[in-house]
Amino acid sequence: MSRCIVLLREAVNCKHCKHVETQRAFVLNANGSGTANATYHSAGCGDGTARGLPITITSLNSNGSGTANLSCGTGCGFNFSIQVAPDRFTFNLVDVSDPGNYLEGTAIHQ
Repeated sequence: MSRCIVLLREAVNCKHCKHVETQRAFVLNANGSGTANATYHSAGCGDGTARGLPITITSLNSNGSGTANLSCGTGCGFNFSIQVAPDRFTFNLVDVSDPGNYLEGTAIHQ
């Protein structure tokens, strides 16, 4: 199991909650699946937490590129392009496929 923290900067198309700062902690199993716990802050929606959000590495190539999916609740999710660093202690992620949502961040192995 790998425990990671990801800091995401989000500009999401979600009601009036624009520009959300989120920290998500997650543990991935050997198959690349796990759950994330989130702490967030936004001017439009205030502060909050969410627990048990599914995260899955959906593909990973030998050069470290791949894709991941992160749920943000019922009927809500983000699809990320990821790039794992050669040392495998960090990976960058960016959402380029979900219209109106702009997320990017770095996951750090703990």
